[in-house]
Amino acid sequence: MLIEEFLCNIPLLHSWDGGITWNTGGFDRQNLGKLCDFLRDILPNNPVLLETGAGNSTIAMLFLQPARLISIAPDAQLFERIRGFCQKTEFPILQSKPISMGLNGYCHALQRITAHPIPFWILY
Repeated sequence: MLIEEFLCNIPLLHSWDGGITWNTGGFDRQNLGKLCDFLRDILPNNPVLLETGAGNSTIAMLFLQPARLISIAPDAQLFERIRGFCQKTEFPILQSKPISMGLNGYCHALQRITAHPIPFWILY
């Protein structure tokens, strides 16, 4: 899968009304494309990336071929939907399992995983 294909068919990963309606989340095609272009320009090859939150930004960052992508979000089912999309489209799945943690665990998780330098963070 190419980034252009992903951006033309962004999966509906999020529901905030108990599954009645589904949407792509906080980033649209334009946002995700610009984010990937920006990160590709400033990051080294195979970067280590950290994001608080998960969804289509997680999938978009996989196009950067990270050595490690750490996503912290309180919704284990969201990670299953991300993995499902990756499997369905034969997109490479994260080699290391993302950290799934409740909102109150963010600070603790960040302290644990920042022992190694991370060149770019998305905090939202």
